[in-house]
Amino acid sequence: MVTLFNFQRCCLVIALCLFFAAPTGAGTRADGVEAVISPLAVELLKQIDTWRTDRGAGRLRVAIWPTRKQSEIPVPLVTARTFDEALLSSLMSIRPKWLTIIGRKELASVIENQQERTGNFADALKFVAKNSAVDILLIPVVQIDAGITTLGYKAVSAAAQTAGEIIAKTMAHKIAQRSTSSELTIEQAVAQAVEKFSEFASDVNILYLGPISFESESTNCQTKLSQYIQERMSEGLTDRFASVLTGRKVILHNREPNKNSPKVDGTYVLMGTYWDLSGTIDLRLTLRQWPNGQTVSWSGRVRLPNRFAISQSYILIFEGFTSEEIFDVEELLVTFCGYASHRPVRMRNRRSEYFYTTTSGGARLTNNIREMSKLLGLPVKISFSENKFSIRKLNKRKKKYNWTK
Repeated sequence: MVTLFNFQRCCLVIALCLFFAAPTGAGTRADGVEAVISPLAVELLKQIDTWRTDRGAGRLRVAIWPTRKQSEIPVPLVTARTFDEALLSSLMSIRPKWLTIIGRKELASVIENQQERTGNFADALKFVAKNSAVDILLIPVVQIDAGITTLGYKAVSAAAQTAGEIIAKTMAHKIAQRSTSSELTIEQAVAQAVEKFSEFASDVNILYLGPISFESESTNCQTKLSQYIQERMSEGLTDRFASVLTGRKVILHNREPNKNSPKVDGTYVLMGTYWDLSGTIDLRLTLRQWPNGQTVSWSGRVRLPNRFAISQSYILIFEGFTSEEIFDVEELLVTFCGYASHRPVRMRNRRSEYFYTTTSGGARLTNNIREMSKLLGLPVKISFSENKFSIRKLNKRKKKYNWTK
């Protein structure tokens, strides 16, 4: 027999299923450049000022470490440079009397050539200090955690005596959050990339399959997902350019070309990188004409196939909840986006502990727990450390929302 209580509970669960399936960042407004950069500039200057005072230094020459390759960062290069320029402008507006800004163009080739020759970061800094008249290099730190992109900076000494010493370091500030509005399936991503590459390279005869690296070309980290993307791209490009009617074939090599590889017209190299955005990846692919030709690139946000979804396990500890409240909570845990499984570990004295597995990251799970508490009218304090969540109910209970109205 269906009671009014069970009917209300059912309505609540259905509504929450729809609510928690919605993207976390939907409807949120992106912060402006100035709002992000101003606190970063203040943090840096406070620490740099202490370093400058301790050494009795006068006017300081400052430059941003030049980022030259898109594969080095998980945001568009033009976006990264916009933030860099805004930081320099903000620094000068706060401390115009003891800062001199050095342009990035003069540094780019100097740093790259010296570091390639010595392989040593400190030696490159000393060389910069001697030849480019720089005292401090500001190095941007862009990271992605659970789909949230953060930006921070660290200031490194370029003086000969202290080259490589970290002078200042900021906290990470959020600059963007994942949106699902333009996510593609693997099939859609491959089709788009193949279409773009075919316009650029209609003469493909030999295709070298370079690495699809996880997060950076420099790490050359290959995963099962890397191999899967590589296979799908090679199939797509081969199907596009090979022809049974004309007898045209595409010769594949599962490696990068080297100096001994034959220099034949129509030779191309496929490479790429991807960044884990918790449930999706930021995929970037390039097709380069070999040995000295042009390069075309494609990038997009791609949803992971189910077999590549990365599950994470957490310990959820609920403190101060009644048995009825825990019953409500447990019913709603299964509605969270990314839910895989859960099981109770121990239940006693208004303390309930669960082992919870999901493909969502810590930030998304925190947001879902917070929204759940609001919808149930249960104000809570959430603490998160490593893989453990502590959710403690506060004394004041809010009015529970009635979804049956």
